[in-house]
Amino acid sequence: MKYVKFVMLLVLCSMLFTTLATAQERKDEWKDPNYDFTKLKTILLATSEVPDLQIDKYESRKLETFYNDVFYKTQKKWTNHAIIFITLSQLQEKVGAYTGLDMQQLAIDDPVRFKTLIKEYIPICTDAVLDVQVISFGYSRKFVDAYSYTYKTQKETEVETKFKDSNGKWVTGKKIIKEPVEKLVDVPAHYITYANAGMEYTLIDSKTNEAVWMLLDIRQARNKEPIDMIKRIIDRATKNLEKVF
Repeated sequence: MKYVKFVMLLVLCSMLFTTLATAQERKDEWKDPNYDFTKLKTILLATSEVPDLQIDKYESRKLETFYNDVFYKTQKKWTNHAIIFITLSQLQEKVGAYTGLDMQQLAIDDPVRFKTLIKEYIPICTDAVLDVQVISFGYSRKFVDAYSYTYKTQKETEVETKFKDSNGKWVTGKKIIKEPVEKLVDVPAHYITYANAGMEYTLIDSKTNEAVWMLLDIRQARNKEPIDMIKRIIDRATKNLEKVF
């Protein structure tokens, strides 16, 4: 099954836009102003990650859960727009129903024909493909040269002084005197660790193979986990996608 999904993904990737991202933060979005989004009913969800990203098996499972939560578990919010999302496996079943072929076995016996059929039936079985790709994930370090800075504070000094008591008699006592001072701090050269996360969404019309909506969200932050940043990106992208329909 994993091999089948992999082959299907290769087919889809040949139809979709792929962008490699740097660690720089960026948020961008585009929508075709002349496109009729109300005609979209069945959308194939194709998720992937840029090769060589350091996503372990636990984070991969969390990603699957995130996608399931926003596209399948909460299907009602999409049906309000008369939209249903299908998986790669469901697409394979649809193609099998049309052709009468065992698509899973065909992927093993004749991968070339399998890919050709999948590509041929995407416009028949779906109205659009939503390509969701993780393009940045992990940590990076930035070198910071040594530097110095000053700050102002108050210096407290205890001094002995004479003052009159309640009876008007001079007595000796102590009091605190505050005076402004400027201090110098030397910071040695060091590294700062950043968490990086980025995703690209591309909604493509299955019939024309033209992108009609795109969203790019790349983030960098300190003291955060990449997988948590990915979750926030998915939540934001989902809300923006809902506004499109």
